Amino acid sequence: MNYLDLEKYFLENKLEELLELYKEDFESIDEFSKQFVNNLLISGVECQEALDTLTGLYMKLNIIYSIADFYYLKKKELSKINKDLATAAMTFLRIRTIFKTYLTNCRKSISTCQSQLKYHLEEMKLTK
Repeated sequence: MNYLDLEKYFLENKLEELLELYKEDFESIDEFSKQFVNNLLISGVECQEALDTLTGLYMKLNIIYSIADFYYLKKKELSKINKDLATAAMTFLRIRTIFKTYLTNCRKSISTCQSQLKYHLEEMKLTK
């Protein structure tokens, strides 16, 4: 989905639908978190696959986070003028925070995968 299609969810105030649209992505990131906690990514191949998936998820979520950030800041400024918009600003903050949290989790997971891949490559060199 492109930037303009995503922006419509904010313009039309369909933010719960937006969260539902990204539910599978959130669940994928949550699943990787469980794998890291339980130390289930063992091989270099598994780490590479996780890295590829997490990078794609990061790229996808980063777009929507940028839009959410823009609309939150816009509503926040407008709520200073019109107090009735404070609730709307809080709704945008909630959406922004959800996407930011998953982006942070992705970033940390990507870093972990990169470290594990480096370890696997060094280990392969030593066994030769």
